[in-house]
Amino acid sequence: MAILIELLNSQGRVTERHKFNQPQISLGRGYNNDIILLDPHSCAEHAVLTLNDQQQWQLTDMDSVNGMLNQRGQRVKQQPITQSGQQFTLGKQRLRVVFSDHPVPATQRLQPAERLFQWLGSPLVLIVALLLVAISLGYEFWLDGIGEDSQWQKQLLLIPFLLLMFALWPLLLALWARFSNREPRLKPLLALTFCLLVIWAGWDILAALLNFNLNNSMLTRGLSYLLPTLLLLVFFWFSFALVNIQRRWLHIGLTLLFSSLYWVYPWLEYSDAHYSPQFEHQLLPQVLLLRQPTATDIFMEKTELLFTNTAAKAEKDRVEKAAKRSNAPEA
Repeated sequence: MAILIELLNSQGRVTERHKFNQPQISLGRGYNNDIILLDPHSCAEHAVLTLNDQQQWQLTDMDSVNGMLNQRGQRVKQQPITQSGQQFTLGKQRLRVVFSDHPVPATQRLQPAERLFQWLGSPLVLIVALLLVAISLGYEFWLDGIGEDSQWQKQLLLIPFLLLMFALWPLLLALWARFSNREPRLKPLLALTFCLLVIWAGWDILAALLNFNLNNSMLTRGLSYLLPTLLLLVFFWFSFALVNIQRRWLHIGLTLLFSSLYWVYPWLEYSDAHYSPQFEHQLLPQVLLLRQPTATDIFMEKTELLFTNTAAKAEKDRVEKAAKRSNAPEA
């Protein structure tokens, strides 16, 4: 009966897998072994796996220096392989003995957006996204410095630190994937994060243009909540898809949880009560005004006509009320 030996790393992930049909398999650092171990704590001839007359496999320690530990961490001289998947430690090298009829996990389906993930893994996409985010941050610093004595150029030194701060989310996801035996996919996660920041900066520009032309209408207010929420839903959905979360309910739950923070965060912010009127305005060049502005003389004529009509209507209402009072019967 064929048997397989899997070498495991410290996280329990398989680094090598060997299949044998022979009745005896030697393990050690010596070059004459069937499986050559790289762990310096293992001996040249550390252990041997043999098939006895009863067709049962057993692993035997060859009087090694650091010994052989079973799955419970107990040092043993000889251990029969009674079931598939038993683990042992030779020195510091972990291994697992698997029978050829051992059940394999279900096949993982490819994500529908696998081509998108490959595109995000391109270094060019990551570099372009980083540059665009850095440029948008520099532009914001320049706008904040207009009309002030502070040298906005010094604030440009903060850009690398801000980029590192934005990279914390993909780094945390990659670490989580690493310790949960998933593929980290750090480069696609970084590219996805900075692409989101680029799209968000583009939305800020579009929102400013809409506010400039529509005077903060209900449409722009609704879009200011709807579009960022959709962006976050797409971002978190693909972020968790990149770390290969198989359970659909967990994938959906985490996506909704993190996306809802955009709505919850304003309620958590502490703000003093403002009793004076608050104004929202956006100053942009006239060329960005989509509607044709009214000429000054026409605007003044319309304003004067409005006041004249309002005064005439008020006078008419006053005369009608006086007439009603004069015609009313005395009590």
